[in-house]
Amino acid sequence: MKSANYRLLRFCLNWGLMLPLMTIAANGSRAQSSGTSHARTDYEASATDETPAANLTVELDDDGSAEITFDFESNLEQKYDFPALLSRTLDCPLEDISFSRDKQSETTSLSARCELPLSRRSFRHIGRIDLQPLRKIQNAEPDVAFFLLVSVPKHDVARCDPVPEQWARNPVGTTCLYVLKDSAQTNSTLHFEFGYSRTRAIRLSGILGILLLLPIALIFWFRNRSLTASDEVKAAVWFAYRRFLSWTALLGTLAWWAALDLVHADELVRFLLPRPEWLDATLTAVFPWVFLWIPPTAVYFLCLALSSPMQSLRGTQRTQRQILNQSLWAVGRFVFPLSLVSLGIAEMFSAPRPAVLLIVAGFVAGKYATTKFIRAYGIELHALTSGELRDRAFAMAQKAKTRLNQLYVLPAEQIRMANAFAHAAHNVFLTDYLLKNLSKAEVDAVVGHEVAHLQNKHLGRRMTITFMVVLVFAFSGAVLEYWLPRGLPNGPIFYALFLLAFLCISRRNEFVADAGSVKLTGNAEAMITALARITRLNTMPIQWSKLNEKLLTHPSTLRRIRRLAKDARIPEARVSELLSQAGSTPVETYSIPPTALPAGKLFSTRCKAQIAGKVAWTLLLATVLLPAAFALLAYRIGPQGGVPWLVYAIGLLSTLAANLMLLNFLPMLGLRKLERLLREKCRAEQPASRICNGLFVGLAPDSHPRVYEGNWAWDLGFLSLTPKYLSYWGEEARFILQRDEVISISLGPGPLGWFRTPSAYLTCRNTSGRQSTFNLRPMQGRSMRDMAKETRRLVKDLENWRLALPGSSNPLLAPTQKTGAVLAAPAFGEVTGVSPQTLVKGQFLARDFLLNTFLAIGVILVFGLGFPPLDSLARSWNPADPGPTFGGLYVLVVVWLTRVFVLTPYFRAREKKPLAQKTPAATT
Repeated sequence: MKSANYRLLRFCLNWGLMLPLMTIAANGSRAQSSGTSHARTDYEASATDETPAANLTVELDDDGSAEITFDFESNLEQKYDFPALLSRTLDCPLEDISFSRDKQSETTSLSARCELPLSRRSFRHIGRIDLQPLRKIQNAEPDVAFFLLVSVPKHDVARCDPVPEQWARNPVGTTCLYVLKDSAQTNSTLHFEFGYSRTRAIRLSGILGILLLLPIALIFWFRNRSLTASDEVKAAVWFAYRRFLSWTALLGTLAWWAALDLVHADELVRFLLPRPEWLDATLTAVFPWVFLWIPPTAVYFLCLALSSPMQSLRGTQRTQRQILNQSLWAVGRFVFPLSLVSLGIAEMFSAPRPAVLLIVAGFVAGKYATTKFIRAYGIELHALTSGELRDRAFAMAQKAKTRLNQLYVLPAEQIRMANAFAHAAHNVFLTDYLLKNLSKAEVDAVVGHEVAHLQNKHLGRRMTITFMVVLVFAFSGAVLEYWLPRGLPNGPIFYALFLLAFLCISRRNEFVADAGSVKLTGNAEAMITALARITRLNTMPIQWSKLNEKLLTHPSTLRRIRRLAKDARIPEARVSELLSQAGSTPVETYSIPPTALPAGKLFSTRCKAQIAGKVAWTLLLATVLLPAAFALLAYRIGPQGGVPWLVYAIGLLSTLAANLMLLNFLPMLGLRKLERLLREKCRAEQPASRICNGLFVGLAPDSHPRVYEGNWAWDLGFLSLTPKYLSYWGEEARFILQRDEVISISLGPGPLGWFRTPSAYLTCRNTSGRQSTFNLRPMQGRSMRDMAKETRRLVKDLENWRLALPGSSNPLLAPTQKTGAVLAAPAFGEVTGVSPQTLVKGQFLARDFLLNTFLAIGVILVFGLGFPPLDSLARSWNPADPGPTFGGLYVLVVVWLTRVFVLTPYFRAREKKPLAQKTPAATT
């Protein structure tokens, strides 16, 4: 049904038309009953007479749902069963019947709702009203004047048969007014129809069809052009195709949206689509838009799926199956989550429970589609946590006085993409194809460019601007809805303005980042050659027109180079030399560690993210679901003494206990499989070595606890002892230590938590006199408590070995014969990690608080528990009545208390080095 404002507008327009006509019709009826003629003077003479009247208003929407209003003299209410009579007249049972009586005017008004049966013919709905029941009353009550007003939705086709006394079209619909005279002159059936003409449907289909067929025709032109392109024009053809994809995504979206608004395509689709009974008004309005965006999405998918000849211009060879898979998930990672989340947001205020489920489904679909996209393109991230390039990047970030959390290598050589990206989470991504084809100075310039983006907060500001624009658009759309012309495509206009502004800001940011890179590296020439080399590697032209530039996020390469040369005062002749040098092979490049390449590590970035995500999400779900279940149980029990409060107390304690249990066991799940795979890898690389049979441990190259990509261990490997040597074999580090190189072995702080899990700290000095400290923990236990016990045993065994004392009766790590592994001394450089205290400060703590709060509110809505901001303020507050309002508040409070409880060890921790004193040797 229509909104309240919509019904009010129609009511005013309809009755504004009906009242003067009722006066004229009533006077005409009075003149006929007295046997006088239809002279105008007779109407005027009887204009002041009061004639009893019965007024029936039928107000329909597109689906045949009708609002019924019947006004009649109160004395007729006892004579006739009007609800039954109207049901026969309209051929539908009345629902939501209500009566209102006016004693002063002695009139009664009946209001009801019913679903009129409508038939469909082409693009029209046809209905009928049986006037026979009204004629019977008219025959029995000749002094009562009957008026019938039928209002149908506004469409380009609207008819009533027979021809009404008055017909009017208004902004919200078409109105037909009938004066039911004596039965001999009144038709027994009233027919009406409304909908769209075939001409309009064909015109609308033609406009939208042209917009869909145009990119399809262009993609086939590109295919033909790519197959015949010579080497000289390959870059131009590839750039034109990339520009075409960009324009199809940006301008195509704008054109399609504007066309839908201008031709009101959503109204036609809503009219034609069947409406299931379970579909509420909100989804009825949203579904046509979802349906209408399916065709352009399919066209964009087709443009990607048919790109094989264009991809071959760059030397990439992919099968059609691979291209289809990549195209599907390139589109699906946006379409699937966006559709579900949009439906969920639209439903939030009408049906909160399914709305929350839709939003959750959207996030799950987005995560799944993104995973599929990464696998399809083979672009899994790998953190570069140590090495020369890592140290150089962090040094530039420190010089820029900005934070750099992590440096990632993105394997993109297969798709021949040389690029770099900065992320709002203060991460920098470099493709391996870029690192292999740019010199060290050029890579430094590119890294400096991305660090400058972080320094100037370009990404955060863009996100803030986008968020604010969306809010302004939503607010202004609601405020200006009644001021702007109805046919004005204000949404597309707003989107176009935002798009132009966003692209302009993005291009300006690129110039600023280029200048920032030169300031950090002091090498403008390296930045110039880097830009030229990246352009060549990506098969792009070095210059494009200003019109093309206005619709791209980056200025042309030549404009950027000229700006750099101007600022650094580099002569034009020198710029030409630099551009020619960019075509040669770089002499010195950064080497990419094997662990930062695809399949380089088992304990990879993805593996670490999965382990950390498993622990975090399991804790979050347990924290919000357990108190919700207990709150629901307390509500079902009802206010029976103190029982509900006991349930609430048990719920709080159970949530805390569940978190402790999960924190004890969850971090160790899956490590046995990882240990088995790592031993197999070790034996494949060291077939004659016994080190692969060593103790499975986690290693961290720091003198105090730190977090590495969400984990307490930086590397996993195997520890082995011989009478003179300590050996470690891992994926990130492999070394051997002589016994006299170990200065001290101590028991120090380990992973933070309520379970005191220490680490074994080893301080050593190599032959050059350099001293370093690292820490170890056994990883073979089933829980964190088991790990704590085994760590203490490990420290005793290591100390006995260092002092050349006999081992204990039940050693965890006993000396063996020579391992046979050829390893070097440990050489740990700077390793990327964060302090545990950082996780409970600033944006990390705010993000944790908001995520838990949103999840708690979602669970409250799904469980049907009330929440004070959403409940009626008139509800009485009784401490002995644990109603749903208190249940929702209880869930939120328990979630907050539990998170404070879990994070308390982090708040209490102080960053300090472990004690240097040795633990007592134990020989028994």
